Amino acid sequence: MNTAVFGQQDELIVQNYRALLPAAQSAPGAEVVIRDDLVLSSCLDFPDPGANHACLMRTTPGLAPALLAEIVEYFETRDLTPAVFVSEACSPDDWPRRLRDAGFDKAHTEYWMGLERAGDFWGAAPSPHVRVQTIGKDDALMFSEVYVQAFGMPIEFAPRVASLQQHFIGVPNTYHYVAFVDEKPVGVCSLVCDRGLGIIGSTGIIKTRRGARVFSSLAYQVLQDGKKHGLNTALIQIQDKAKFGRLLQISGFKFLFPRDCYVKGN
Repeated sequence: MNTAVFGQQDELIVQNYRALLPAAQSAPGAEVVIRDDLVLSSCLDFPDPGANHACLMRTTPGLAPALLAEIVEYFETRDLTPAVFVSEACSPDDWPRRLRDAGFDKAHTEYWMGLERAGDFWGAAPSPHVRVQTIGKDDALMFSEVYVQAFGMPIEFAPRVASLQQHFIGVPNTYHYVAFVDEKPVGVCSLVCDRGLGIIGSTGIIKTRRGARVFSSLAYQVLQDGKKHGLNTALIQIQDKAKFGRLLQISGFKFLFPRDCYVKGN
């Protein structure tokens, strides 16, 4: 991937993680380390590959074994399962084989999509039945209850997620949203702005409310607010390419590149 708008794939990946640094620095037990050969992301209070992983960048075949050993040690000493993201930006290009040989299994593929001009979001108009608002620290539990339900986690996880979310709310250039239908919270989303790029994350809608223009309402509000904060382009990462990816394409987003997540087995 190399477009005049988004630049090289490796540059976009690094900008994504660099934008998350202030949030990581605000939360106890969270860390983002950016190097030329990899990025390390960890969060002791949220043991999920989305928050705890290595993103491989560029190294040499001779240094690759030591780098993989370092990754495994980094996560295992924190009692976290080692997870590694691989994309076309990586070198050497035989990382998938190396990971399989080391006992890693491919868990899923993540697709990065971009909106080249924030004003070109062509999604369905926001629904008059959906109200979207930004939230403060006092709303962390409400945000987290919707988040865990949207991603199929037990509702009992919500307080733990909320204790972490409270640290992220109020971080400069970071905004969190909740969507309501009939005054009941049904969807969530976050926006991180970095040098004109808006990174849309934590997007989740309760299953029974999907298809009710909740996402369109969230996206519309997020992008409208983002433009006020200097947002020119937008980035989102998804796993559901067939349905959600198609919706985003219709709305003006373009597929940029995939990356695969490998998780170490027992």
